[in-house]
Amino acid sequence: MSIQPNAVTVETRRLGHVVGMAQDFTMQTRGEIPLLWRRYFETAPAIRNAVPGGMYGVSFKADGKGGFRYGVGVGVDPVPGRLPKGTCKMVLSEGAHAVLRVFGPVADLPSSFDYLFSTWLPTSGFTQRDGAVFEYYPDDAANGPEAMSYEIWVPVEPAS
Repeated sequence: MSIQPNAVTVETRRLGHVVGMAQDFTMQTRGEIPLLWRRYFETAPAIRNAVPGGMYGVSFKADGKGGFRYGVGVGVDPVPGRLPKGTCKMVLSEGAHAVLRVFGPVADLPSSFDYLFSTWLPTSGFTQRDGAVFEYYPDDAANGPEAMSYEIWVPVEPAS
């Protein structure tokens, strides 16, 4: 995978919400995340107030020991008063985010994360701040079995 040096931008976003399914993972079990996506698609919960345009994968509640919660869902606005059974609400923080946009094989997703956290972030003048790290999978006519569009959003703040 080849990522251009200027591929990461820093953008400000407003507070957002995602409704979907989530479960706990560790760095050792993160390879099972595709099963959560499959379960989400198979059950296809009807989520009110869904914002069209794409889907989210959200990593949150990291425990500092390699454990985290990961959810799959859609953006909502406003958050529905009642959520479908088996779903939860996830919060996407407002403020500055480092954003890496990619069109390529989904199998390259881990190396895209590695680039963002291990190459770009340490030399960027930014540090990661509190908030969910998320992937956004926009609807794109070019998406197919070989490659698709995705974005990785990491909440950041200027390094001190």
